Amino acid sequence: LANLGLVLLVFTRFLQGLSAGGEIATVTTYLTEVAPKKVLSRGVALVNVTAAAGFLAAKLIAYMMEATLGPAGVQAWGWRIPFILTIIPGGIAIMGRRYIPESAHFLEGKQQEGKQQTQEGACARVKSLFVNYWPNILVTIGVVSTHAVMTYGCG
Repeated sequence: LANLGLVLLVFTRFLQGLSAGGEIATVTTYLTEVAPKKVLSRGVALVNVTAAAGFLAAKLIAYMMEATLGPAGVQAWGWRIPFILTIIPGGIAIMGRRYIPESAHFLEGKQQEGKQQTQEGACARVKSLFVNYWPNILVTIGVVSTHAVMTYGCG
């Protein structure tokens, strides 16, 4: 059972990090497409500011949990609490995406394609990315992993 907990911890942390990174990149891209030029810089900067505030909040929650539950309580069962708490912002993000319209730039791109891509076409494009650009993908994974270890593993 202890091994299952470790596997769940690593898997959920990986999934959480992948989701957060994808959300930050997607929001930044969307803002660059829809924000008026007058406030574009401020909007993109706020994405990074709020991401840093989120990291600070996560550190505070971890500190409060360890102070309240103690190291043994966190190891035994308390490590699950932060993952449960992420349901709130994750749910807000999912619900928010349902009501955000596509950008004009995206719609123009879809119109220029001239046809709807099938699911098989999308899979073929993703496969070709991995086949043709695997060295770039490996370098990117290495750089991101190194950054994560230096940021989170050396503290």
